[in-house]
Order: sequence, then structure tokens, then C-alpha cells
Amino acid sequence: MNCEFGQVIRDEFCGKIYISGENESDHEILWESSLITPPTGTISVYNERTSSDFLTFRIMHMKNQKTLSVSPGNSRSFTSSGLQSFQLVNIRAVTGMSQGTYSLTIHYEFFLEPCND
Repeated sequence: MNCEFGQVIRDEFCGKIYISGENESDHEILWESSLITPPTGTISVYNERTSSDFLTFRIMHMKNQKTLSVSPGNSRSFTSSGLQSFQLVNIRAVTGMSQGTYSLTIHYEFFLEPCND
């Protein structure tokens, strides 16, 4: 393979989460990689103290799956290479109202020239 490497790029994504007992879906994809080589990164989730339930997330990485639950008033982070997707799950199971925030920081290589075999 002949590739000319450029530089490592860092992207950050963040958002707010608000779930009420009236949700129509059981999951929501918050981020999904479209890169040929999935990036390395850190996902952090904070569940507001006023939330009535856990926030549960599924992270696909290196063809494996990791599920994290965050109790009200707490945060959790997960760092891995080969990140593929990040989903909010078990939305229908939430009773009352839950809210929080999430952030995702990813690092990936930017190629100046396409790779040739």
C-alpha cells in the first residue's frame, strides 16, 4: 500500500439528551462512523441529578459492543480505538423524565493522497 499520511484530525461532538415517557423508539443513534478505518476516541455521558432513571448507551467498537448505564447525578466515560457507533438505548423503558449531555472526541488520520494497492 502506498499512502501519503497527512495529519491527525481531532473532532468533537456534543449534545443534550431529553427523554420523556412518551418516546416512540427504543434506541437512537447519536453518532456513527463513515470512515474506512474507524477512529479512536472518548465518549462521555452525564445524567442530570434531576433525572428519574438511568441513561443507557451502546457503543460499538472493534466489532465488539459495550453497554454503559449512567445513574442520575453521575457521568461515565469510555475510550477505545475502532469506534463505530454510539447509541442511546432502552428509551422506552425510561419512566418519568431523564436528561443529560454527551460528548464525543475522536481522532483519525487524514490522508493527503489516496491509498494505492
